[in-house]
Amino acid sequence: MGGGRVLDIRTILCPVDFSPLSDRTLQVAAALCRRFDARLVLHHNLDARPPGFLSVSWMWSEDHEDEAAARAAAAPERMQKLLAALPEDIDGEARLTRGPLDRALREVAQRLPADLIVMGSHGWSNSEHRSVTEKLISKAPCTVLTTNEETDPEQLFRPRPGSDPEKLTVLVPVDLEAGSEETLVFVEAMGTMPHEVHVLHVLEDVRDDPDAAALEARDRVLELVPETLRDRTFIEVRFGKPGEEVLRLAEEKGSLFIVMAAHPKGILSRFLFGDTALEVLHDSP
Repeated sequence: MGGGRVLDIRTILCPVDFSPLSDRTLQVAAALCRRFDARLVLHHNLDARPPGFLSVSWMWSEDHEDEAAARAAAAPERMQKLLAALPEDIDGEARLTRGPLDRALREVAQRLPADLIVMGSHGWSNSEHRSVTEKLISKAPCTVLTTNEETDPEQLFRPRPGSDPEKLTVLVPVDLEAGSEETLVFVEAMGTMPHEVHVLHVLEDVRDDPDAAALEARDRVLELVPETLRDRTFIEVRFGKPGEEVLRLAEEKGSLFIVMAAHPKGILSRFLFGDTALEVLHDSP
């Protein structure tokens, strides 16, 4: 990618909890390690304390203590089995920690240091599930790549069924606030991944002269696109709710990746105004 920056990913951190989603996420991390010739660090957290959100029927007891102790005792062997199953060309190691998972992950990522965290999302936070991904995504010291139950590791660098086999697409939503330019610079630096880039800006509550507003927004977006990306970048300006339009365009284009900045928000503002990054995180195809 002449003149462009090369994304320097040397260490990929992959938290595992031995669930099916975790196994799938590990395959994604391994594929990326091969792509970037990076080392893979597996992380598992041992925490015998009650979960952060407790349902009415859940009580902490000696039985739970025994179960937690048994899981902790088995964890090192399970981690070794995961390492042994990695392809021979991938350099892997494992880390075990104790404490709140999101804090432990941030600490490990900082100490390595990690260039990329690859982790699965089990869904929205609720009374019985506390989403670590939600907490980490705006506080991590490096880029976070998330997967979900629908992620197919075999299709990581291939078009989705029904999409043009000649077009590997990445979707980049931008809101023209701080972080938009950095997001496109990150895409530019993904030099080993020659995807077609679709940059989307969504306008909300435009009442006067929508055509002029769209034209102005398009010009502002174009200014953010690095020169090395312009020959394979398509800009779209749409009207509506940002989360809905991002998800709709991702489905239309069969995008393999959505690359976007996450703006941290407090609980109150998220409740009142929504959080586009979290909506995309949990509902992306």
